[in-house]
Amino acid sequence: MDMVWDCIVIGGGAAGLSAGLVLGRARRRTLVVDAGNQSNLPAHGIGGLLGHDGRSPAELYEIGRRELAEYPSVEIRAGEVVSAEPSEGGFVIRLADGRREHTRRVLLATGTEYRPPSLPGLAELWGRSVFHCPFCHGWEVRDQPLAVLANGERAVHASVLLRGWTDDVVLLTDGPADLDDDDRARLASARIDVDERPVAELASRDGELEAVVFSDRTRLERTGLLVATTLHQRSRLAEQLGVAYGEP
Repeated sequence: MDMVWDCIVIGGGAAGLSAGLVLGRARRRTLVVDAGNQSNLPAHGIGGLLGHDGRSPAELYEIGRRELAEYPSVEIRAGEVVSAEPSEGGFVIRLADGRREHTRRVLLATGTEYRPPSLPGLAELWGRSVFHCPFCHGWEVRDQPLAVLANGERAVHASVLLRGWTDDVVLLTDGPADLDDDDRARLASARIDVDERPVAELASRDGELEAVVFSDRTRLERTGLLVATTLHQRSRLAEQLGVAYGEP
């Protein structure tokens, strides 16, 4: 009979490695499957994590893998899980390379991801001077000219929040603003200008944001841009297993 794991952890980021560490200390036979595509890998550093403030995500994960290597009941395997199905007494996990693993428990640590707009020049700046979370990246761009790319209620919240790091914030709605009178009053009270011109691209220099370029080819000099996008599940494995998602 094939070996049966006590638990298979799907995902080798911070959550998955932390779970593997606890299971290893409990002497459970554990397989951590790591696809190596964590959503925060482009970031310049992790902000606000005690003991690791500013450390690169890749370095943090390498430290975690070394810690797990001390526990003989834990195996970390590079790979991608393509399906998970209930089976008698547990679950069957199938990997992209065709291998199948049996386990009593499955722990999903596949995480979530932000999906920024397909804007020319954005991808190469993502996680550094273009970001989604001011608590993670705001310190590095404090007291600099910043912008928020968003529209509607989310835009107001993000813009007012970002004022905690700088006095110079411009809201870019990339077209007609979906803002009511109360929204505009809140922004005006926070001394935040609204620019409704369509955004064409981001201009950079030496890997950092230099300006936002509009469709009329005029430029707004900015050194940081918050993109107020939404979180999405990175994997459909939970759906395969019949897990229902709640409202965020």
